Amino acid sequence: MQRTFKNAWVNPDIYLTTPRLLMAWEGCYAIRYPKPTHYQQRVWVLDYTFGEGGHYCVGDKPVNQQDWQLRKACTAHLYAPGAIYWEDHKSLSMSHMHVAHITFTGGEIVHLERYCKKGFASFLDTGNRVGSLLHRMANLGGQRSEKQVHKATSLFYSLLQALEESCIVFSNHHVLLPEGQTEEHTTPLERVVSYMESHLEQRVSLASVADKIGISTSTLAHARFGEHNDPPMSYWNRLRVEHSKALLMRGWRLKQIAPAVGFCDPYHLSKTFKQYTGMSPSDYMSSIHQATPG
Repeated sequence: MQRTFKNAWVNPDIYLTTPRLLMAWEGCYAIRYPKPTHYQQRVWVLDYTFGEGGHYCVGDKPVNQQDWQLRKACTAHLYAPGAIYWEDHKSLSMSHMHVAHITFTGGEIVHLERYCKKGFASFLDTGNRVGSLLHRMANLGGQRSEKQVHKATSLFYSLLQALEESCIVFSNHHVLLPEGQTEEHTTPLERVVSYMESHLEQRVSLASVADKIGISTSTLAHARFGEHNDPPMSYWNRLRVEHSKALLMRGWRLKQIAPAVGFCDPYHLSKTFKQYTGMSPSDYMSSIHQATPG
């Protein structure tokens, strides 16, 4: 059984000059929210998922199911003060979530708004750089001595530095580079995967993707992705199928899922689903129900 735990550190000098860390929190806890939950903070928030994180939406209350986006593991979400965001955990296959977040002021002083579009930015943490910093901050626990304040502040500024060294993939989506690496060290895989994961609903050519990422079509065509060593378009379809599984578990119908993940109709979705999983969507859901206790 997965152990439940919570750790937090709170800055006793929260009203001092910004930028200033207010709180660092990490927890592994049972999922308690059967319905979508919305959040809005007056301060900056960096929210991090160590494992799968369900779905999220930024802005006004989601109207259509297509408004929801998949929250990937090892991803940090940055929210500017006043940003409204929603989370939905119904599709999670686990009973617990392992997350961490910090709240802080003064993000505008270090120009964090340049990363955000509509008050939001995401960062794929490829080397667990930010995840490790958040863990260390939260595990300062209830210690509020001057020494611990300095330690927390040092870790906080290391995190800001990690954001500064991130590589923009497109729009407000970034890749956090392992310490010591620069944008020149990033591979086509890191940039292309982030683009694919955020554009599942689009059907575009290989040349178009290469142009958007800034690499040659030949380089992209010869790249291989994931544990199955897939060529680009096969890997993109595999991502679509994986996202379809999560949507099926949320109760979506095939005619709703197909356009949301880039298929022209339910027939082509079912055909591709079976190609990659060995079973039809209905058989997949039957296997899930049979494996679920009660």
